[in-house]
Amino acid sequence: MSENIKLEAIVNVLRKKIGSGNALQDIFTRGRVQAAQKVIENTKEDYFDSIQGITAVFQAAVIGDIKPQQIYEATKSLKAQAEGLGFTFLMEVSDSLYKYLQGKVDIYSENPKIKFNKDEKLVVQKHSEAIAATLGKRERGKGGMVEAGILNSLELLKRKHTKPGA
Repeated sequence: MSENIKLEAIVNVLRKKIGSGNALQDIFTRGRVQAAQKVIENTKEDYFDSIQGITAVFQAAVIGDIKPQQIYEATKSLKAQAEGLGFTFLMEVSDSLYKYLQGKVDIYSENPKIKFNKDEKLVVQKHSEAIAATLGKRERGKGGMVEAGILNSLELLKRKHTKPGA
């Protein structure tokens, strides 16, 4: 799809959502939508350089240095940012880890000295490996069969290492 056709489609969708006869239609002009698209593209370009702190949390987790609250916060942040920028695979892996950690974070935030058990640590490390590799390669897309296999393996790992009722 050419850039002009894509841009026209975006403008038309926005105008339809606003409704006809509405003064807000003037906001979503072709030029303004084009400028917004450029901002999004520039954000995508600079994204990986702007998240060194988050990247460091996952790199540390890969080698076993896992702080439960820190990994949870980094995962939550990464999930939201990746989703907003359309980095589908990165969002799906971080979402998987986020959901895994969500039920555990209260326990660990109440007592920061508690560490993950060996099963929890394995699940976090494997997710962190996938995230760190994706960040290292600056991967932006959905991925293909390999990425689908990774997501499936992570889900199987979560099920295998999660006690019933946990």
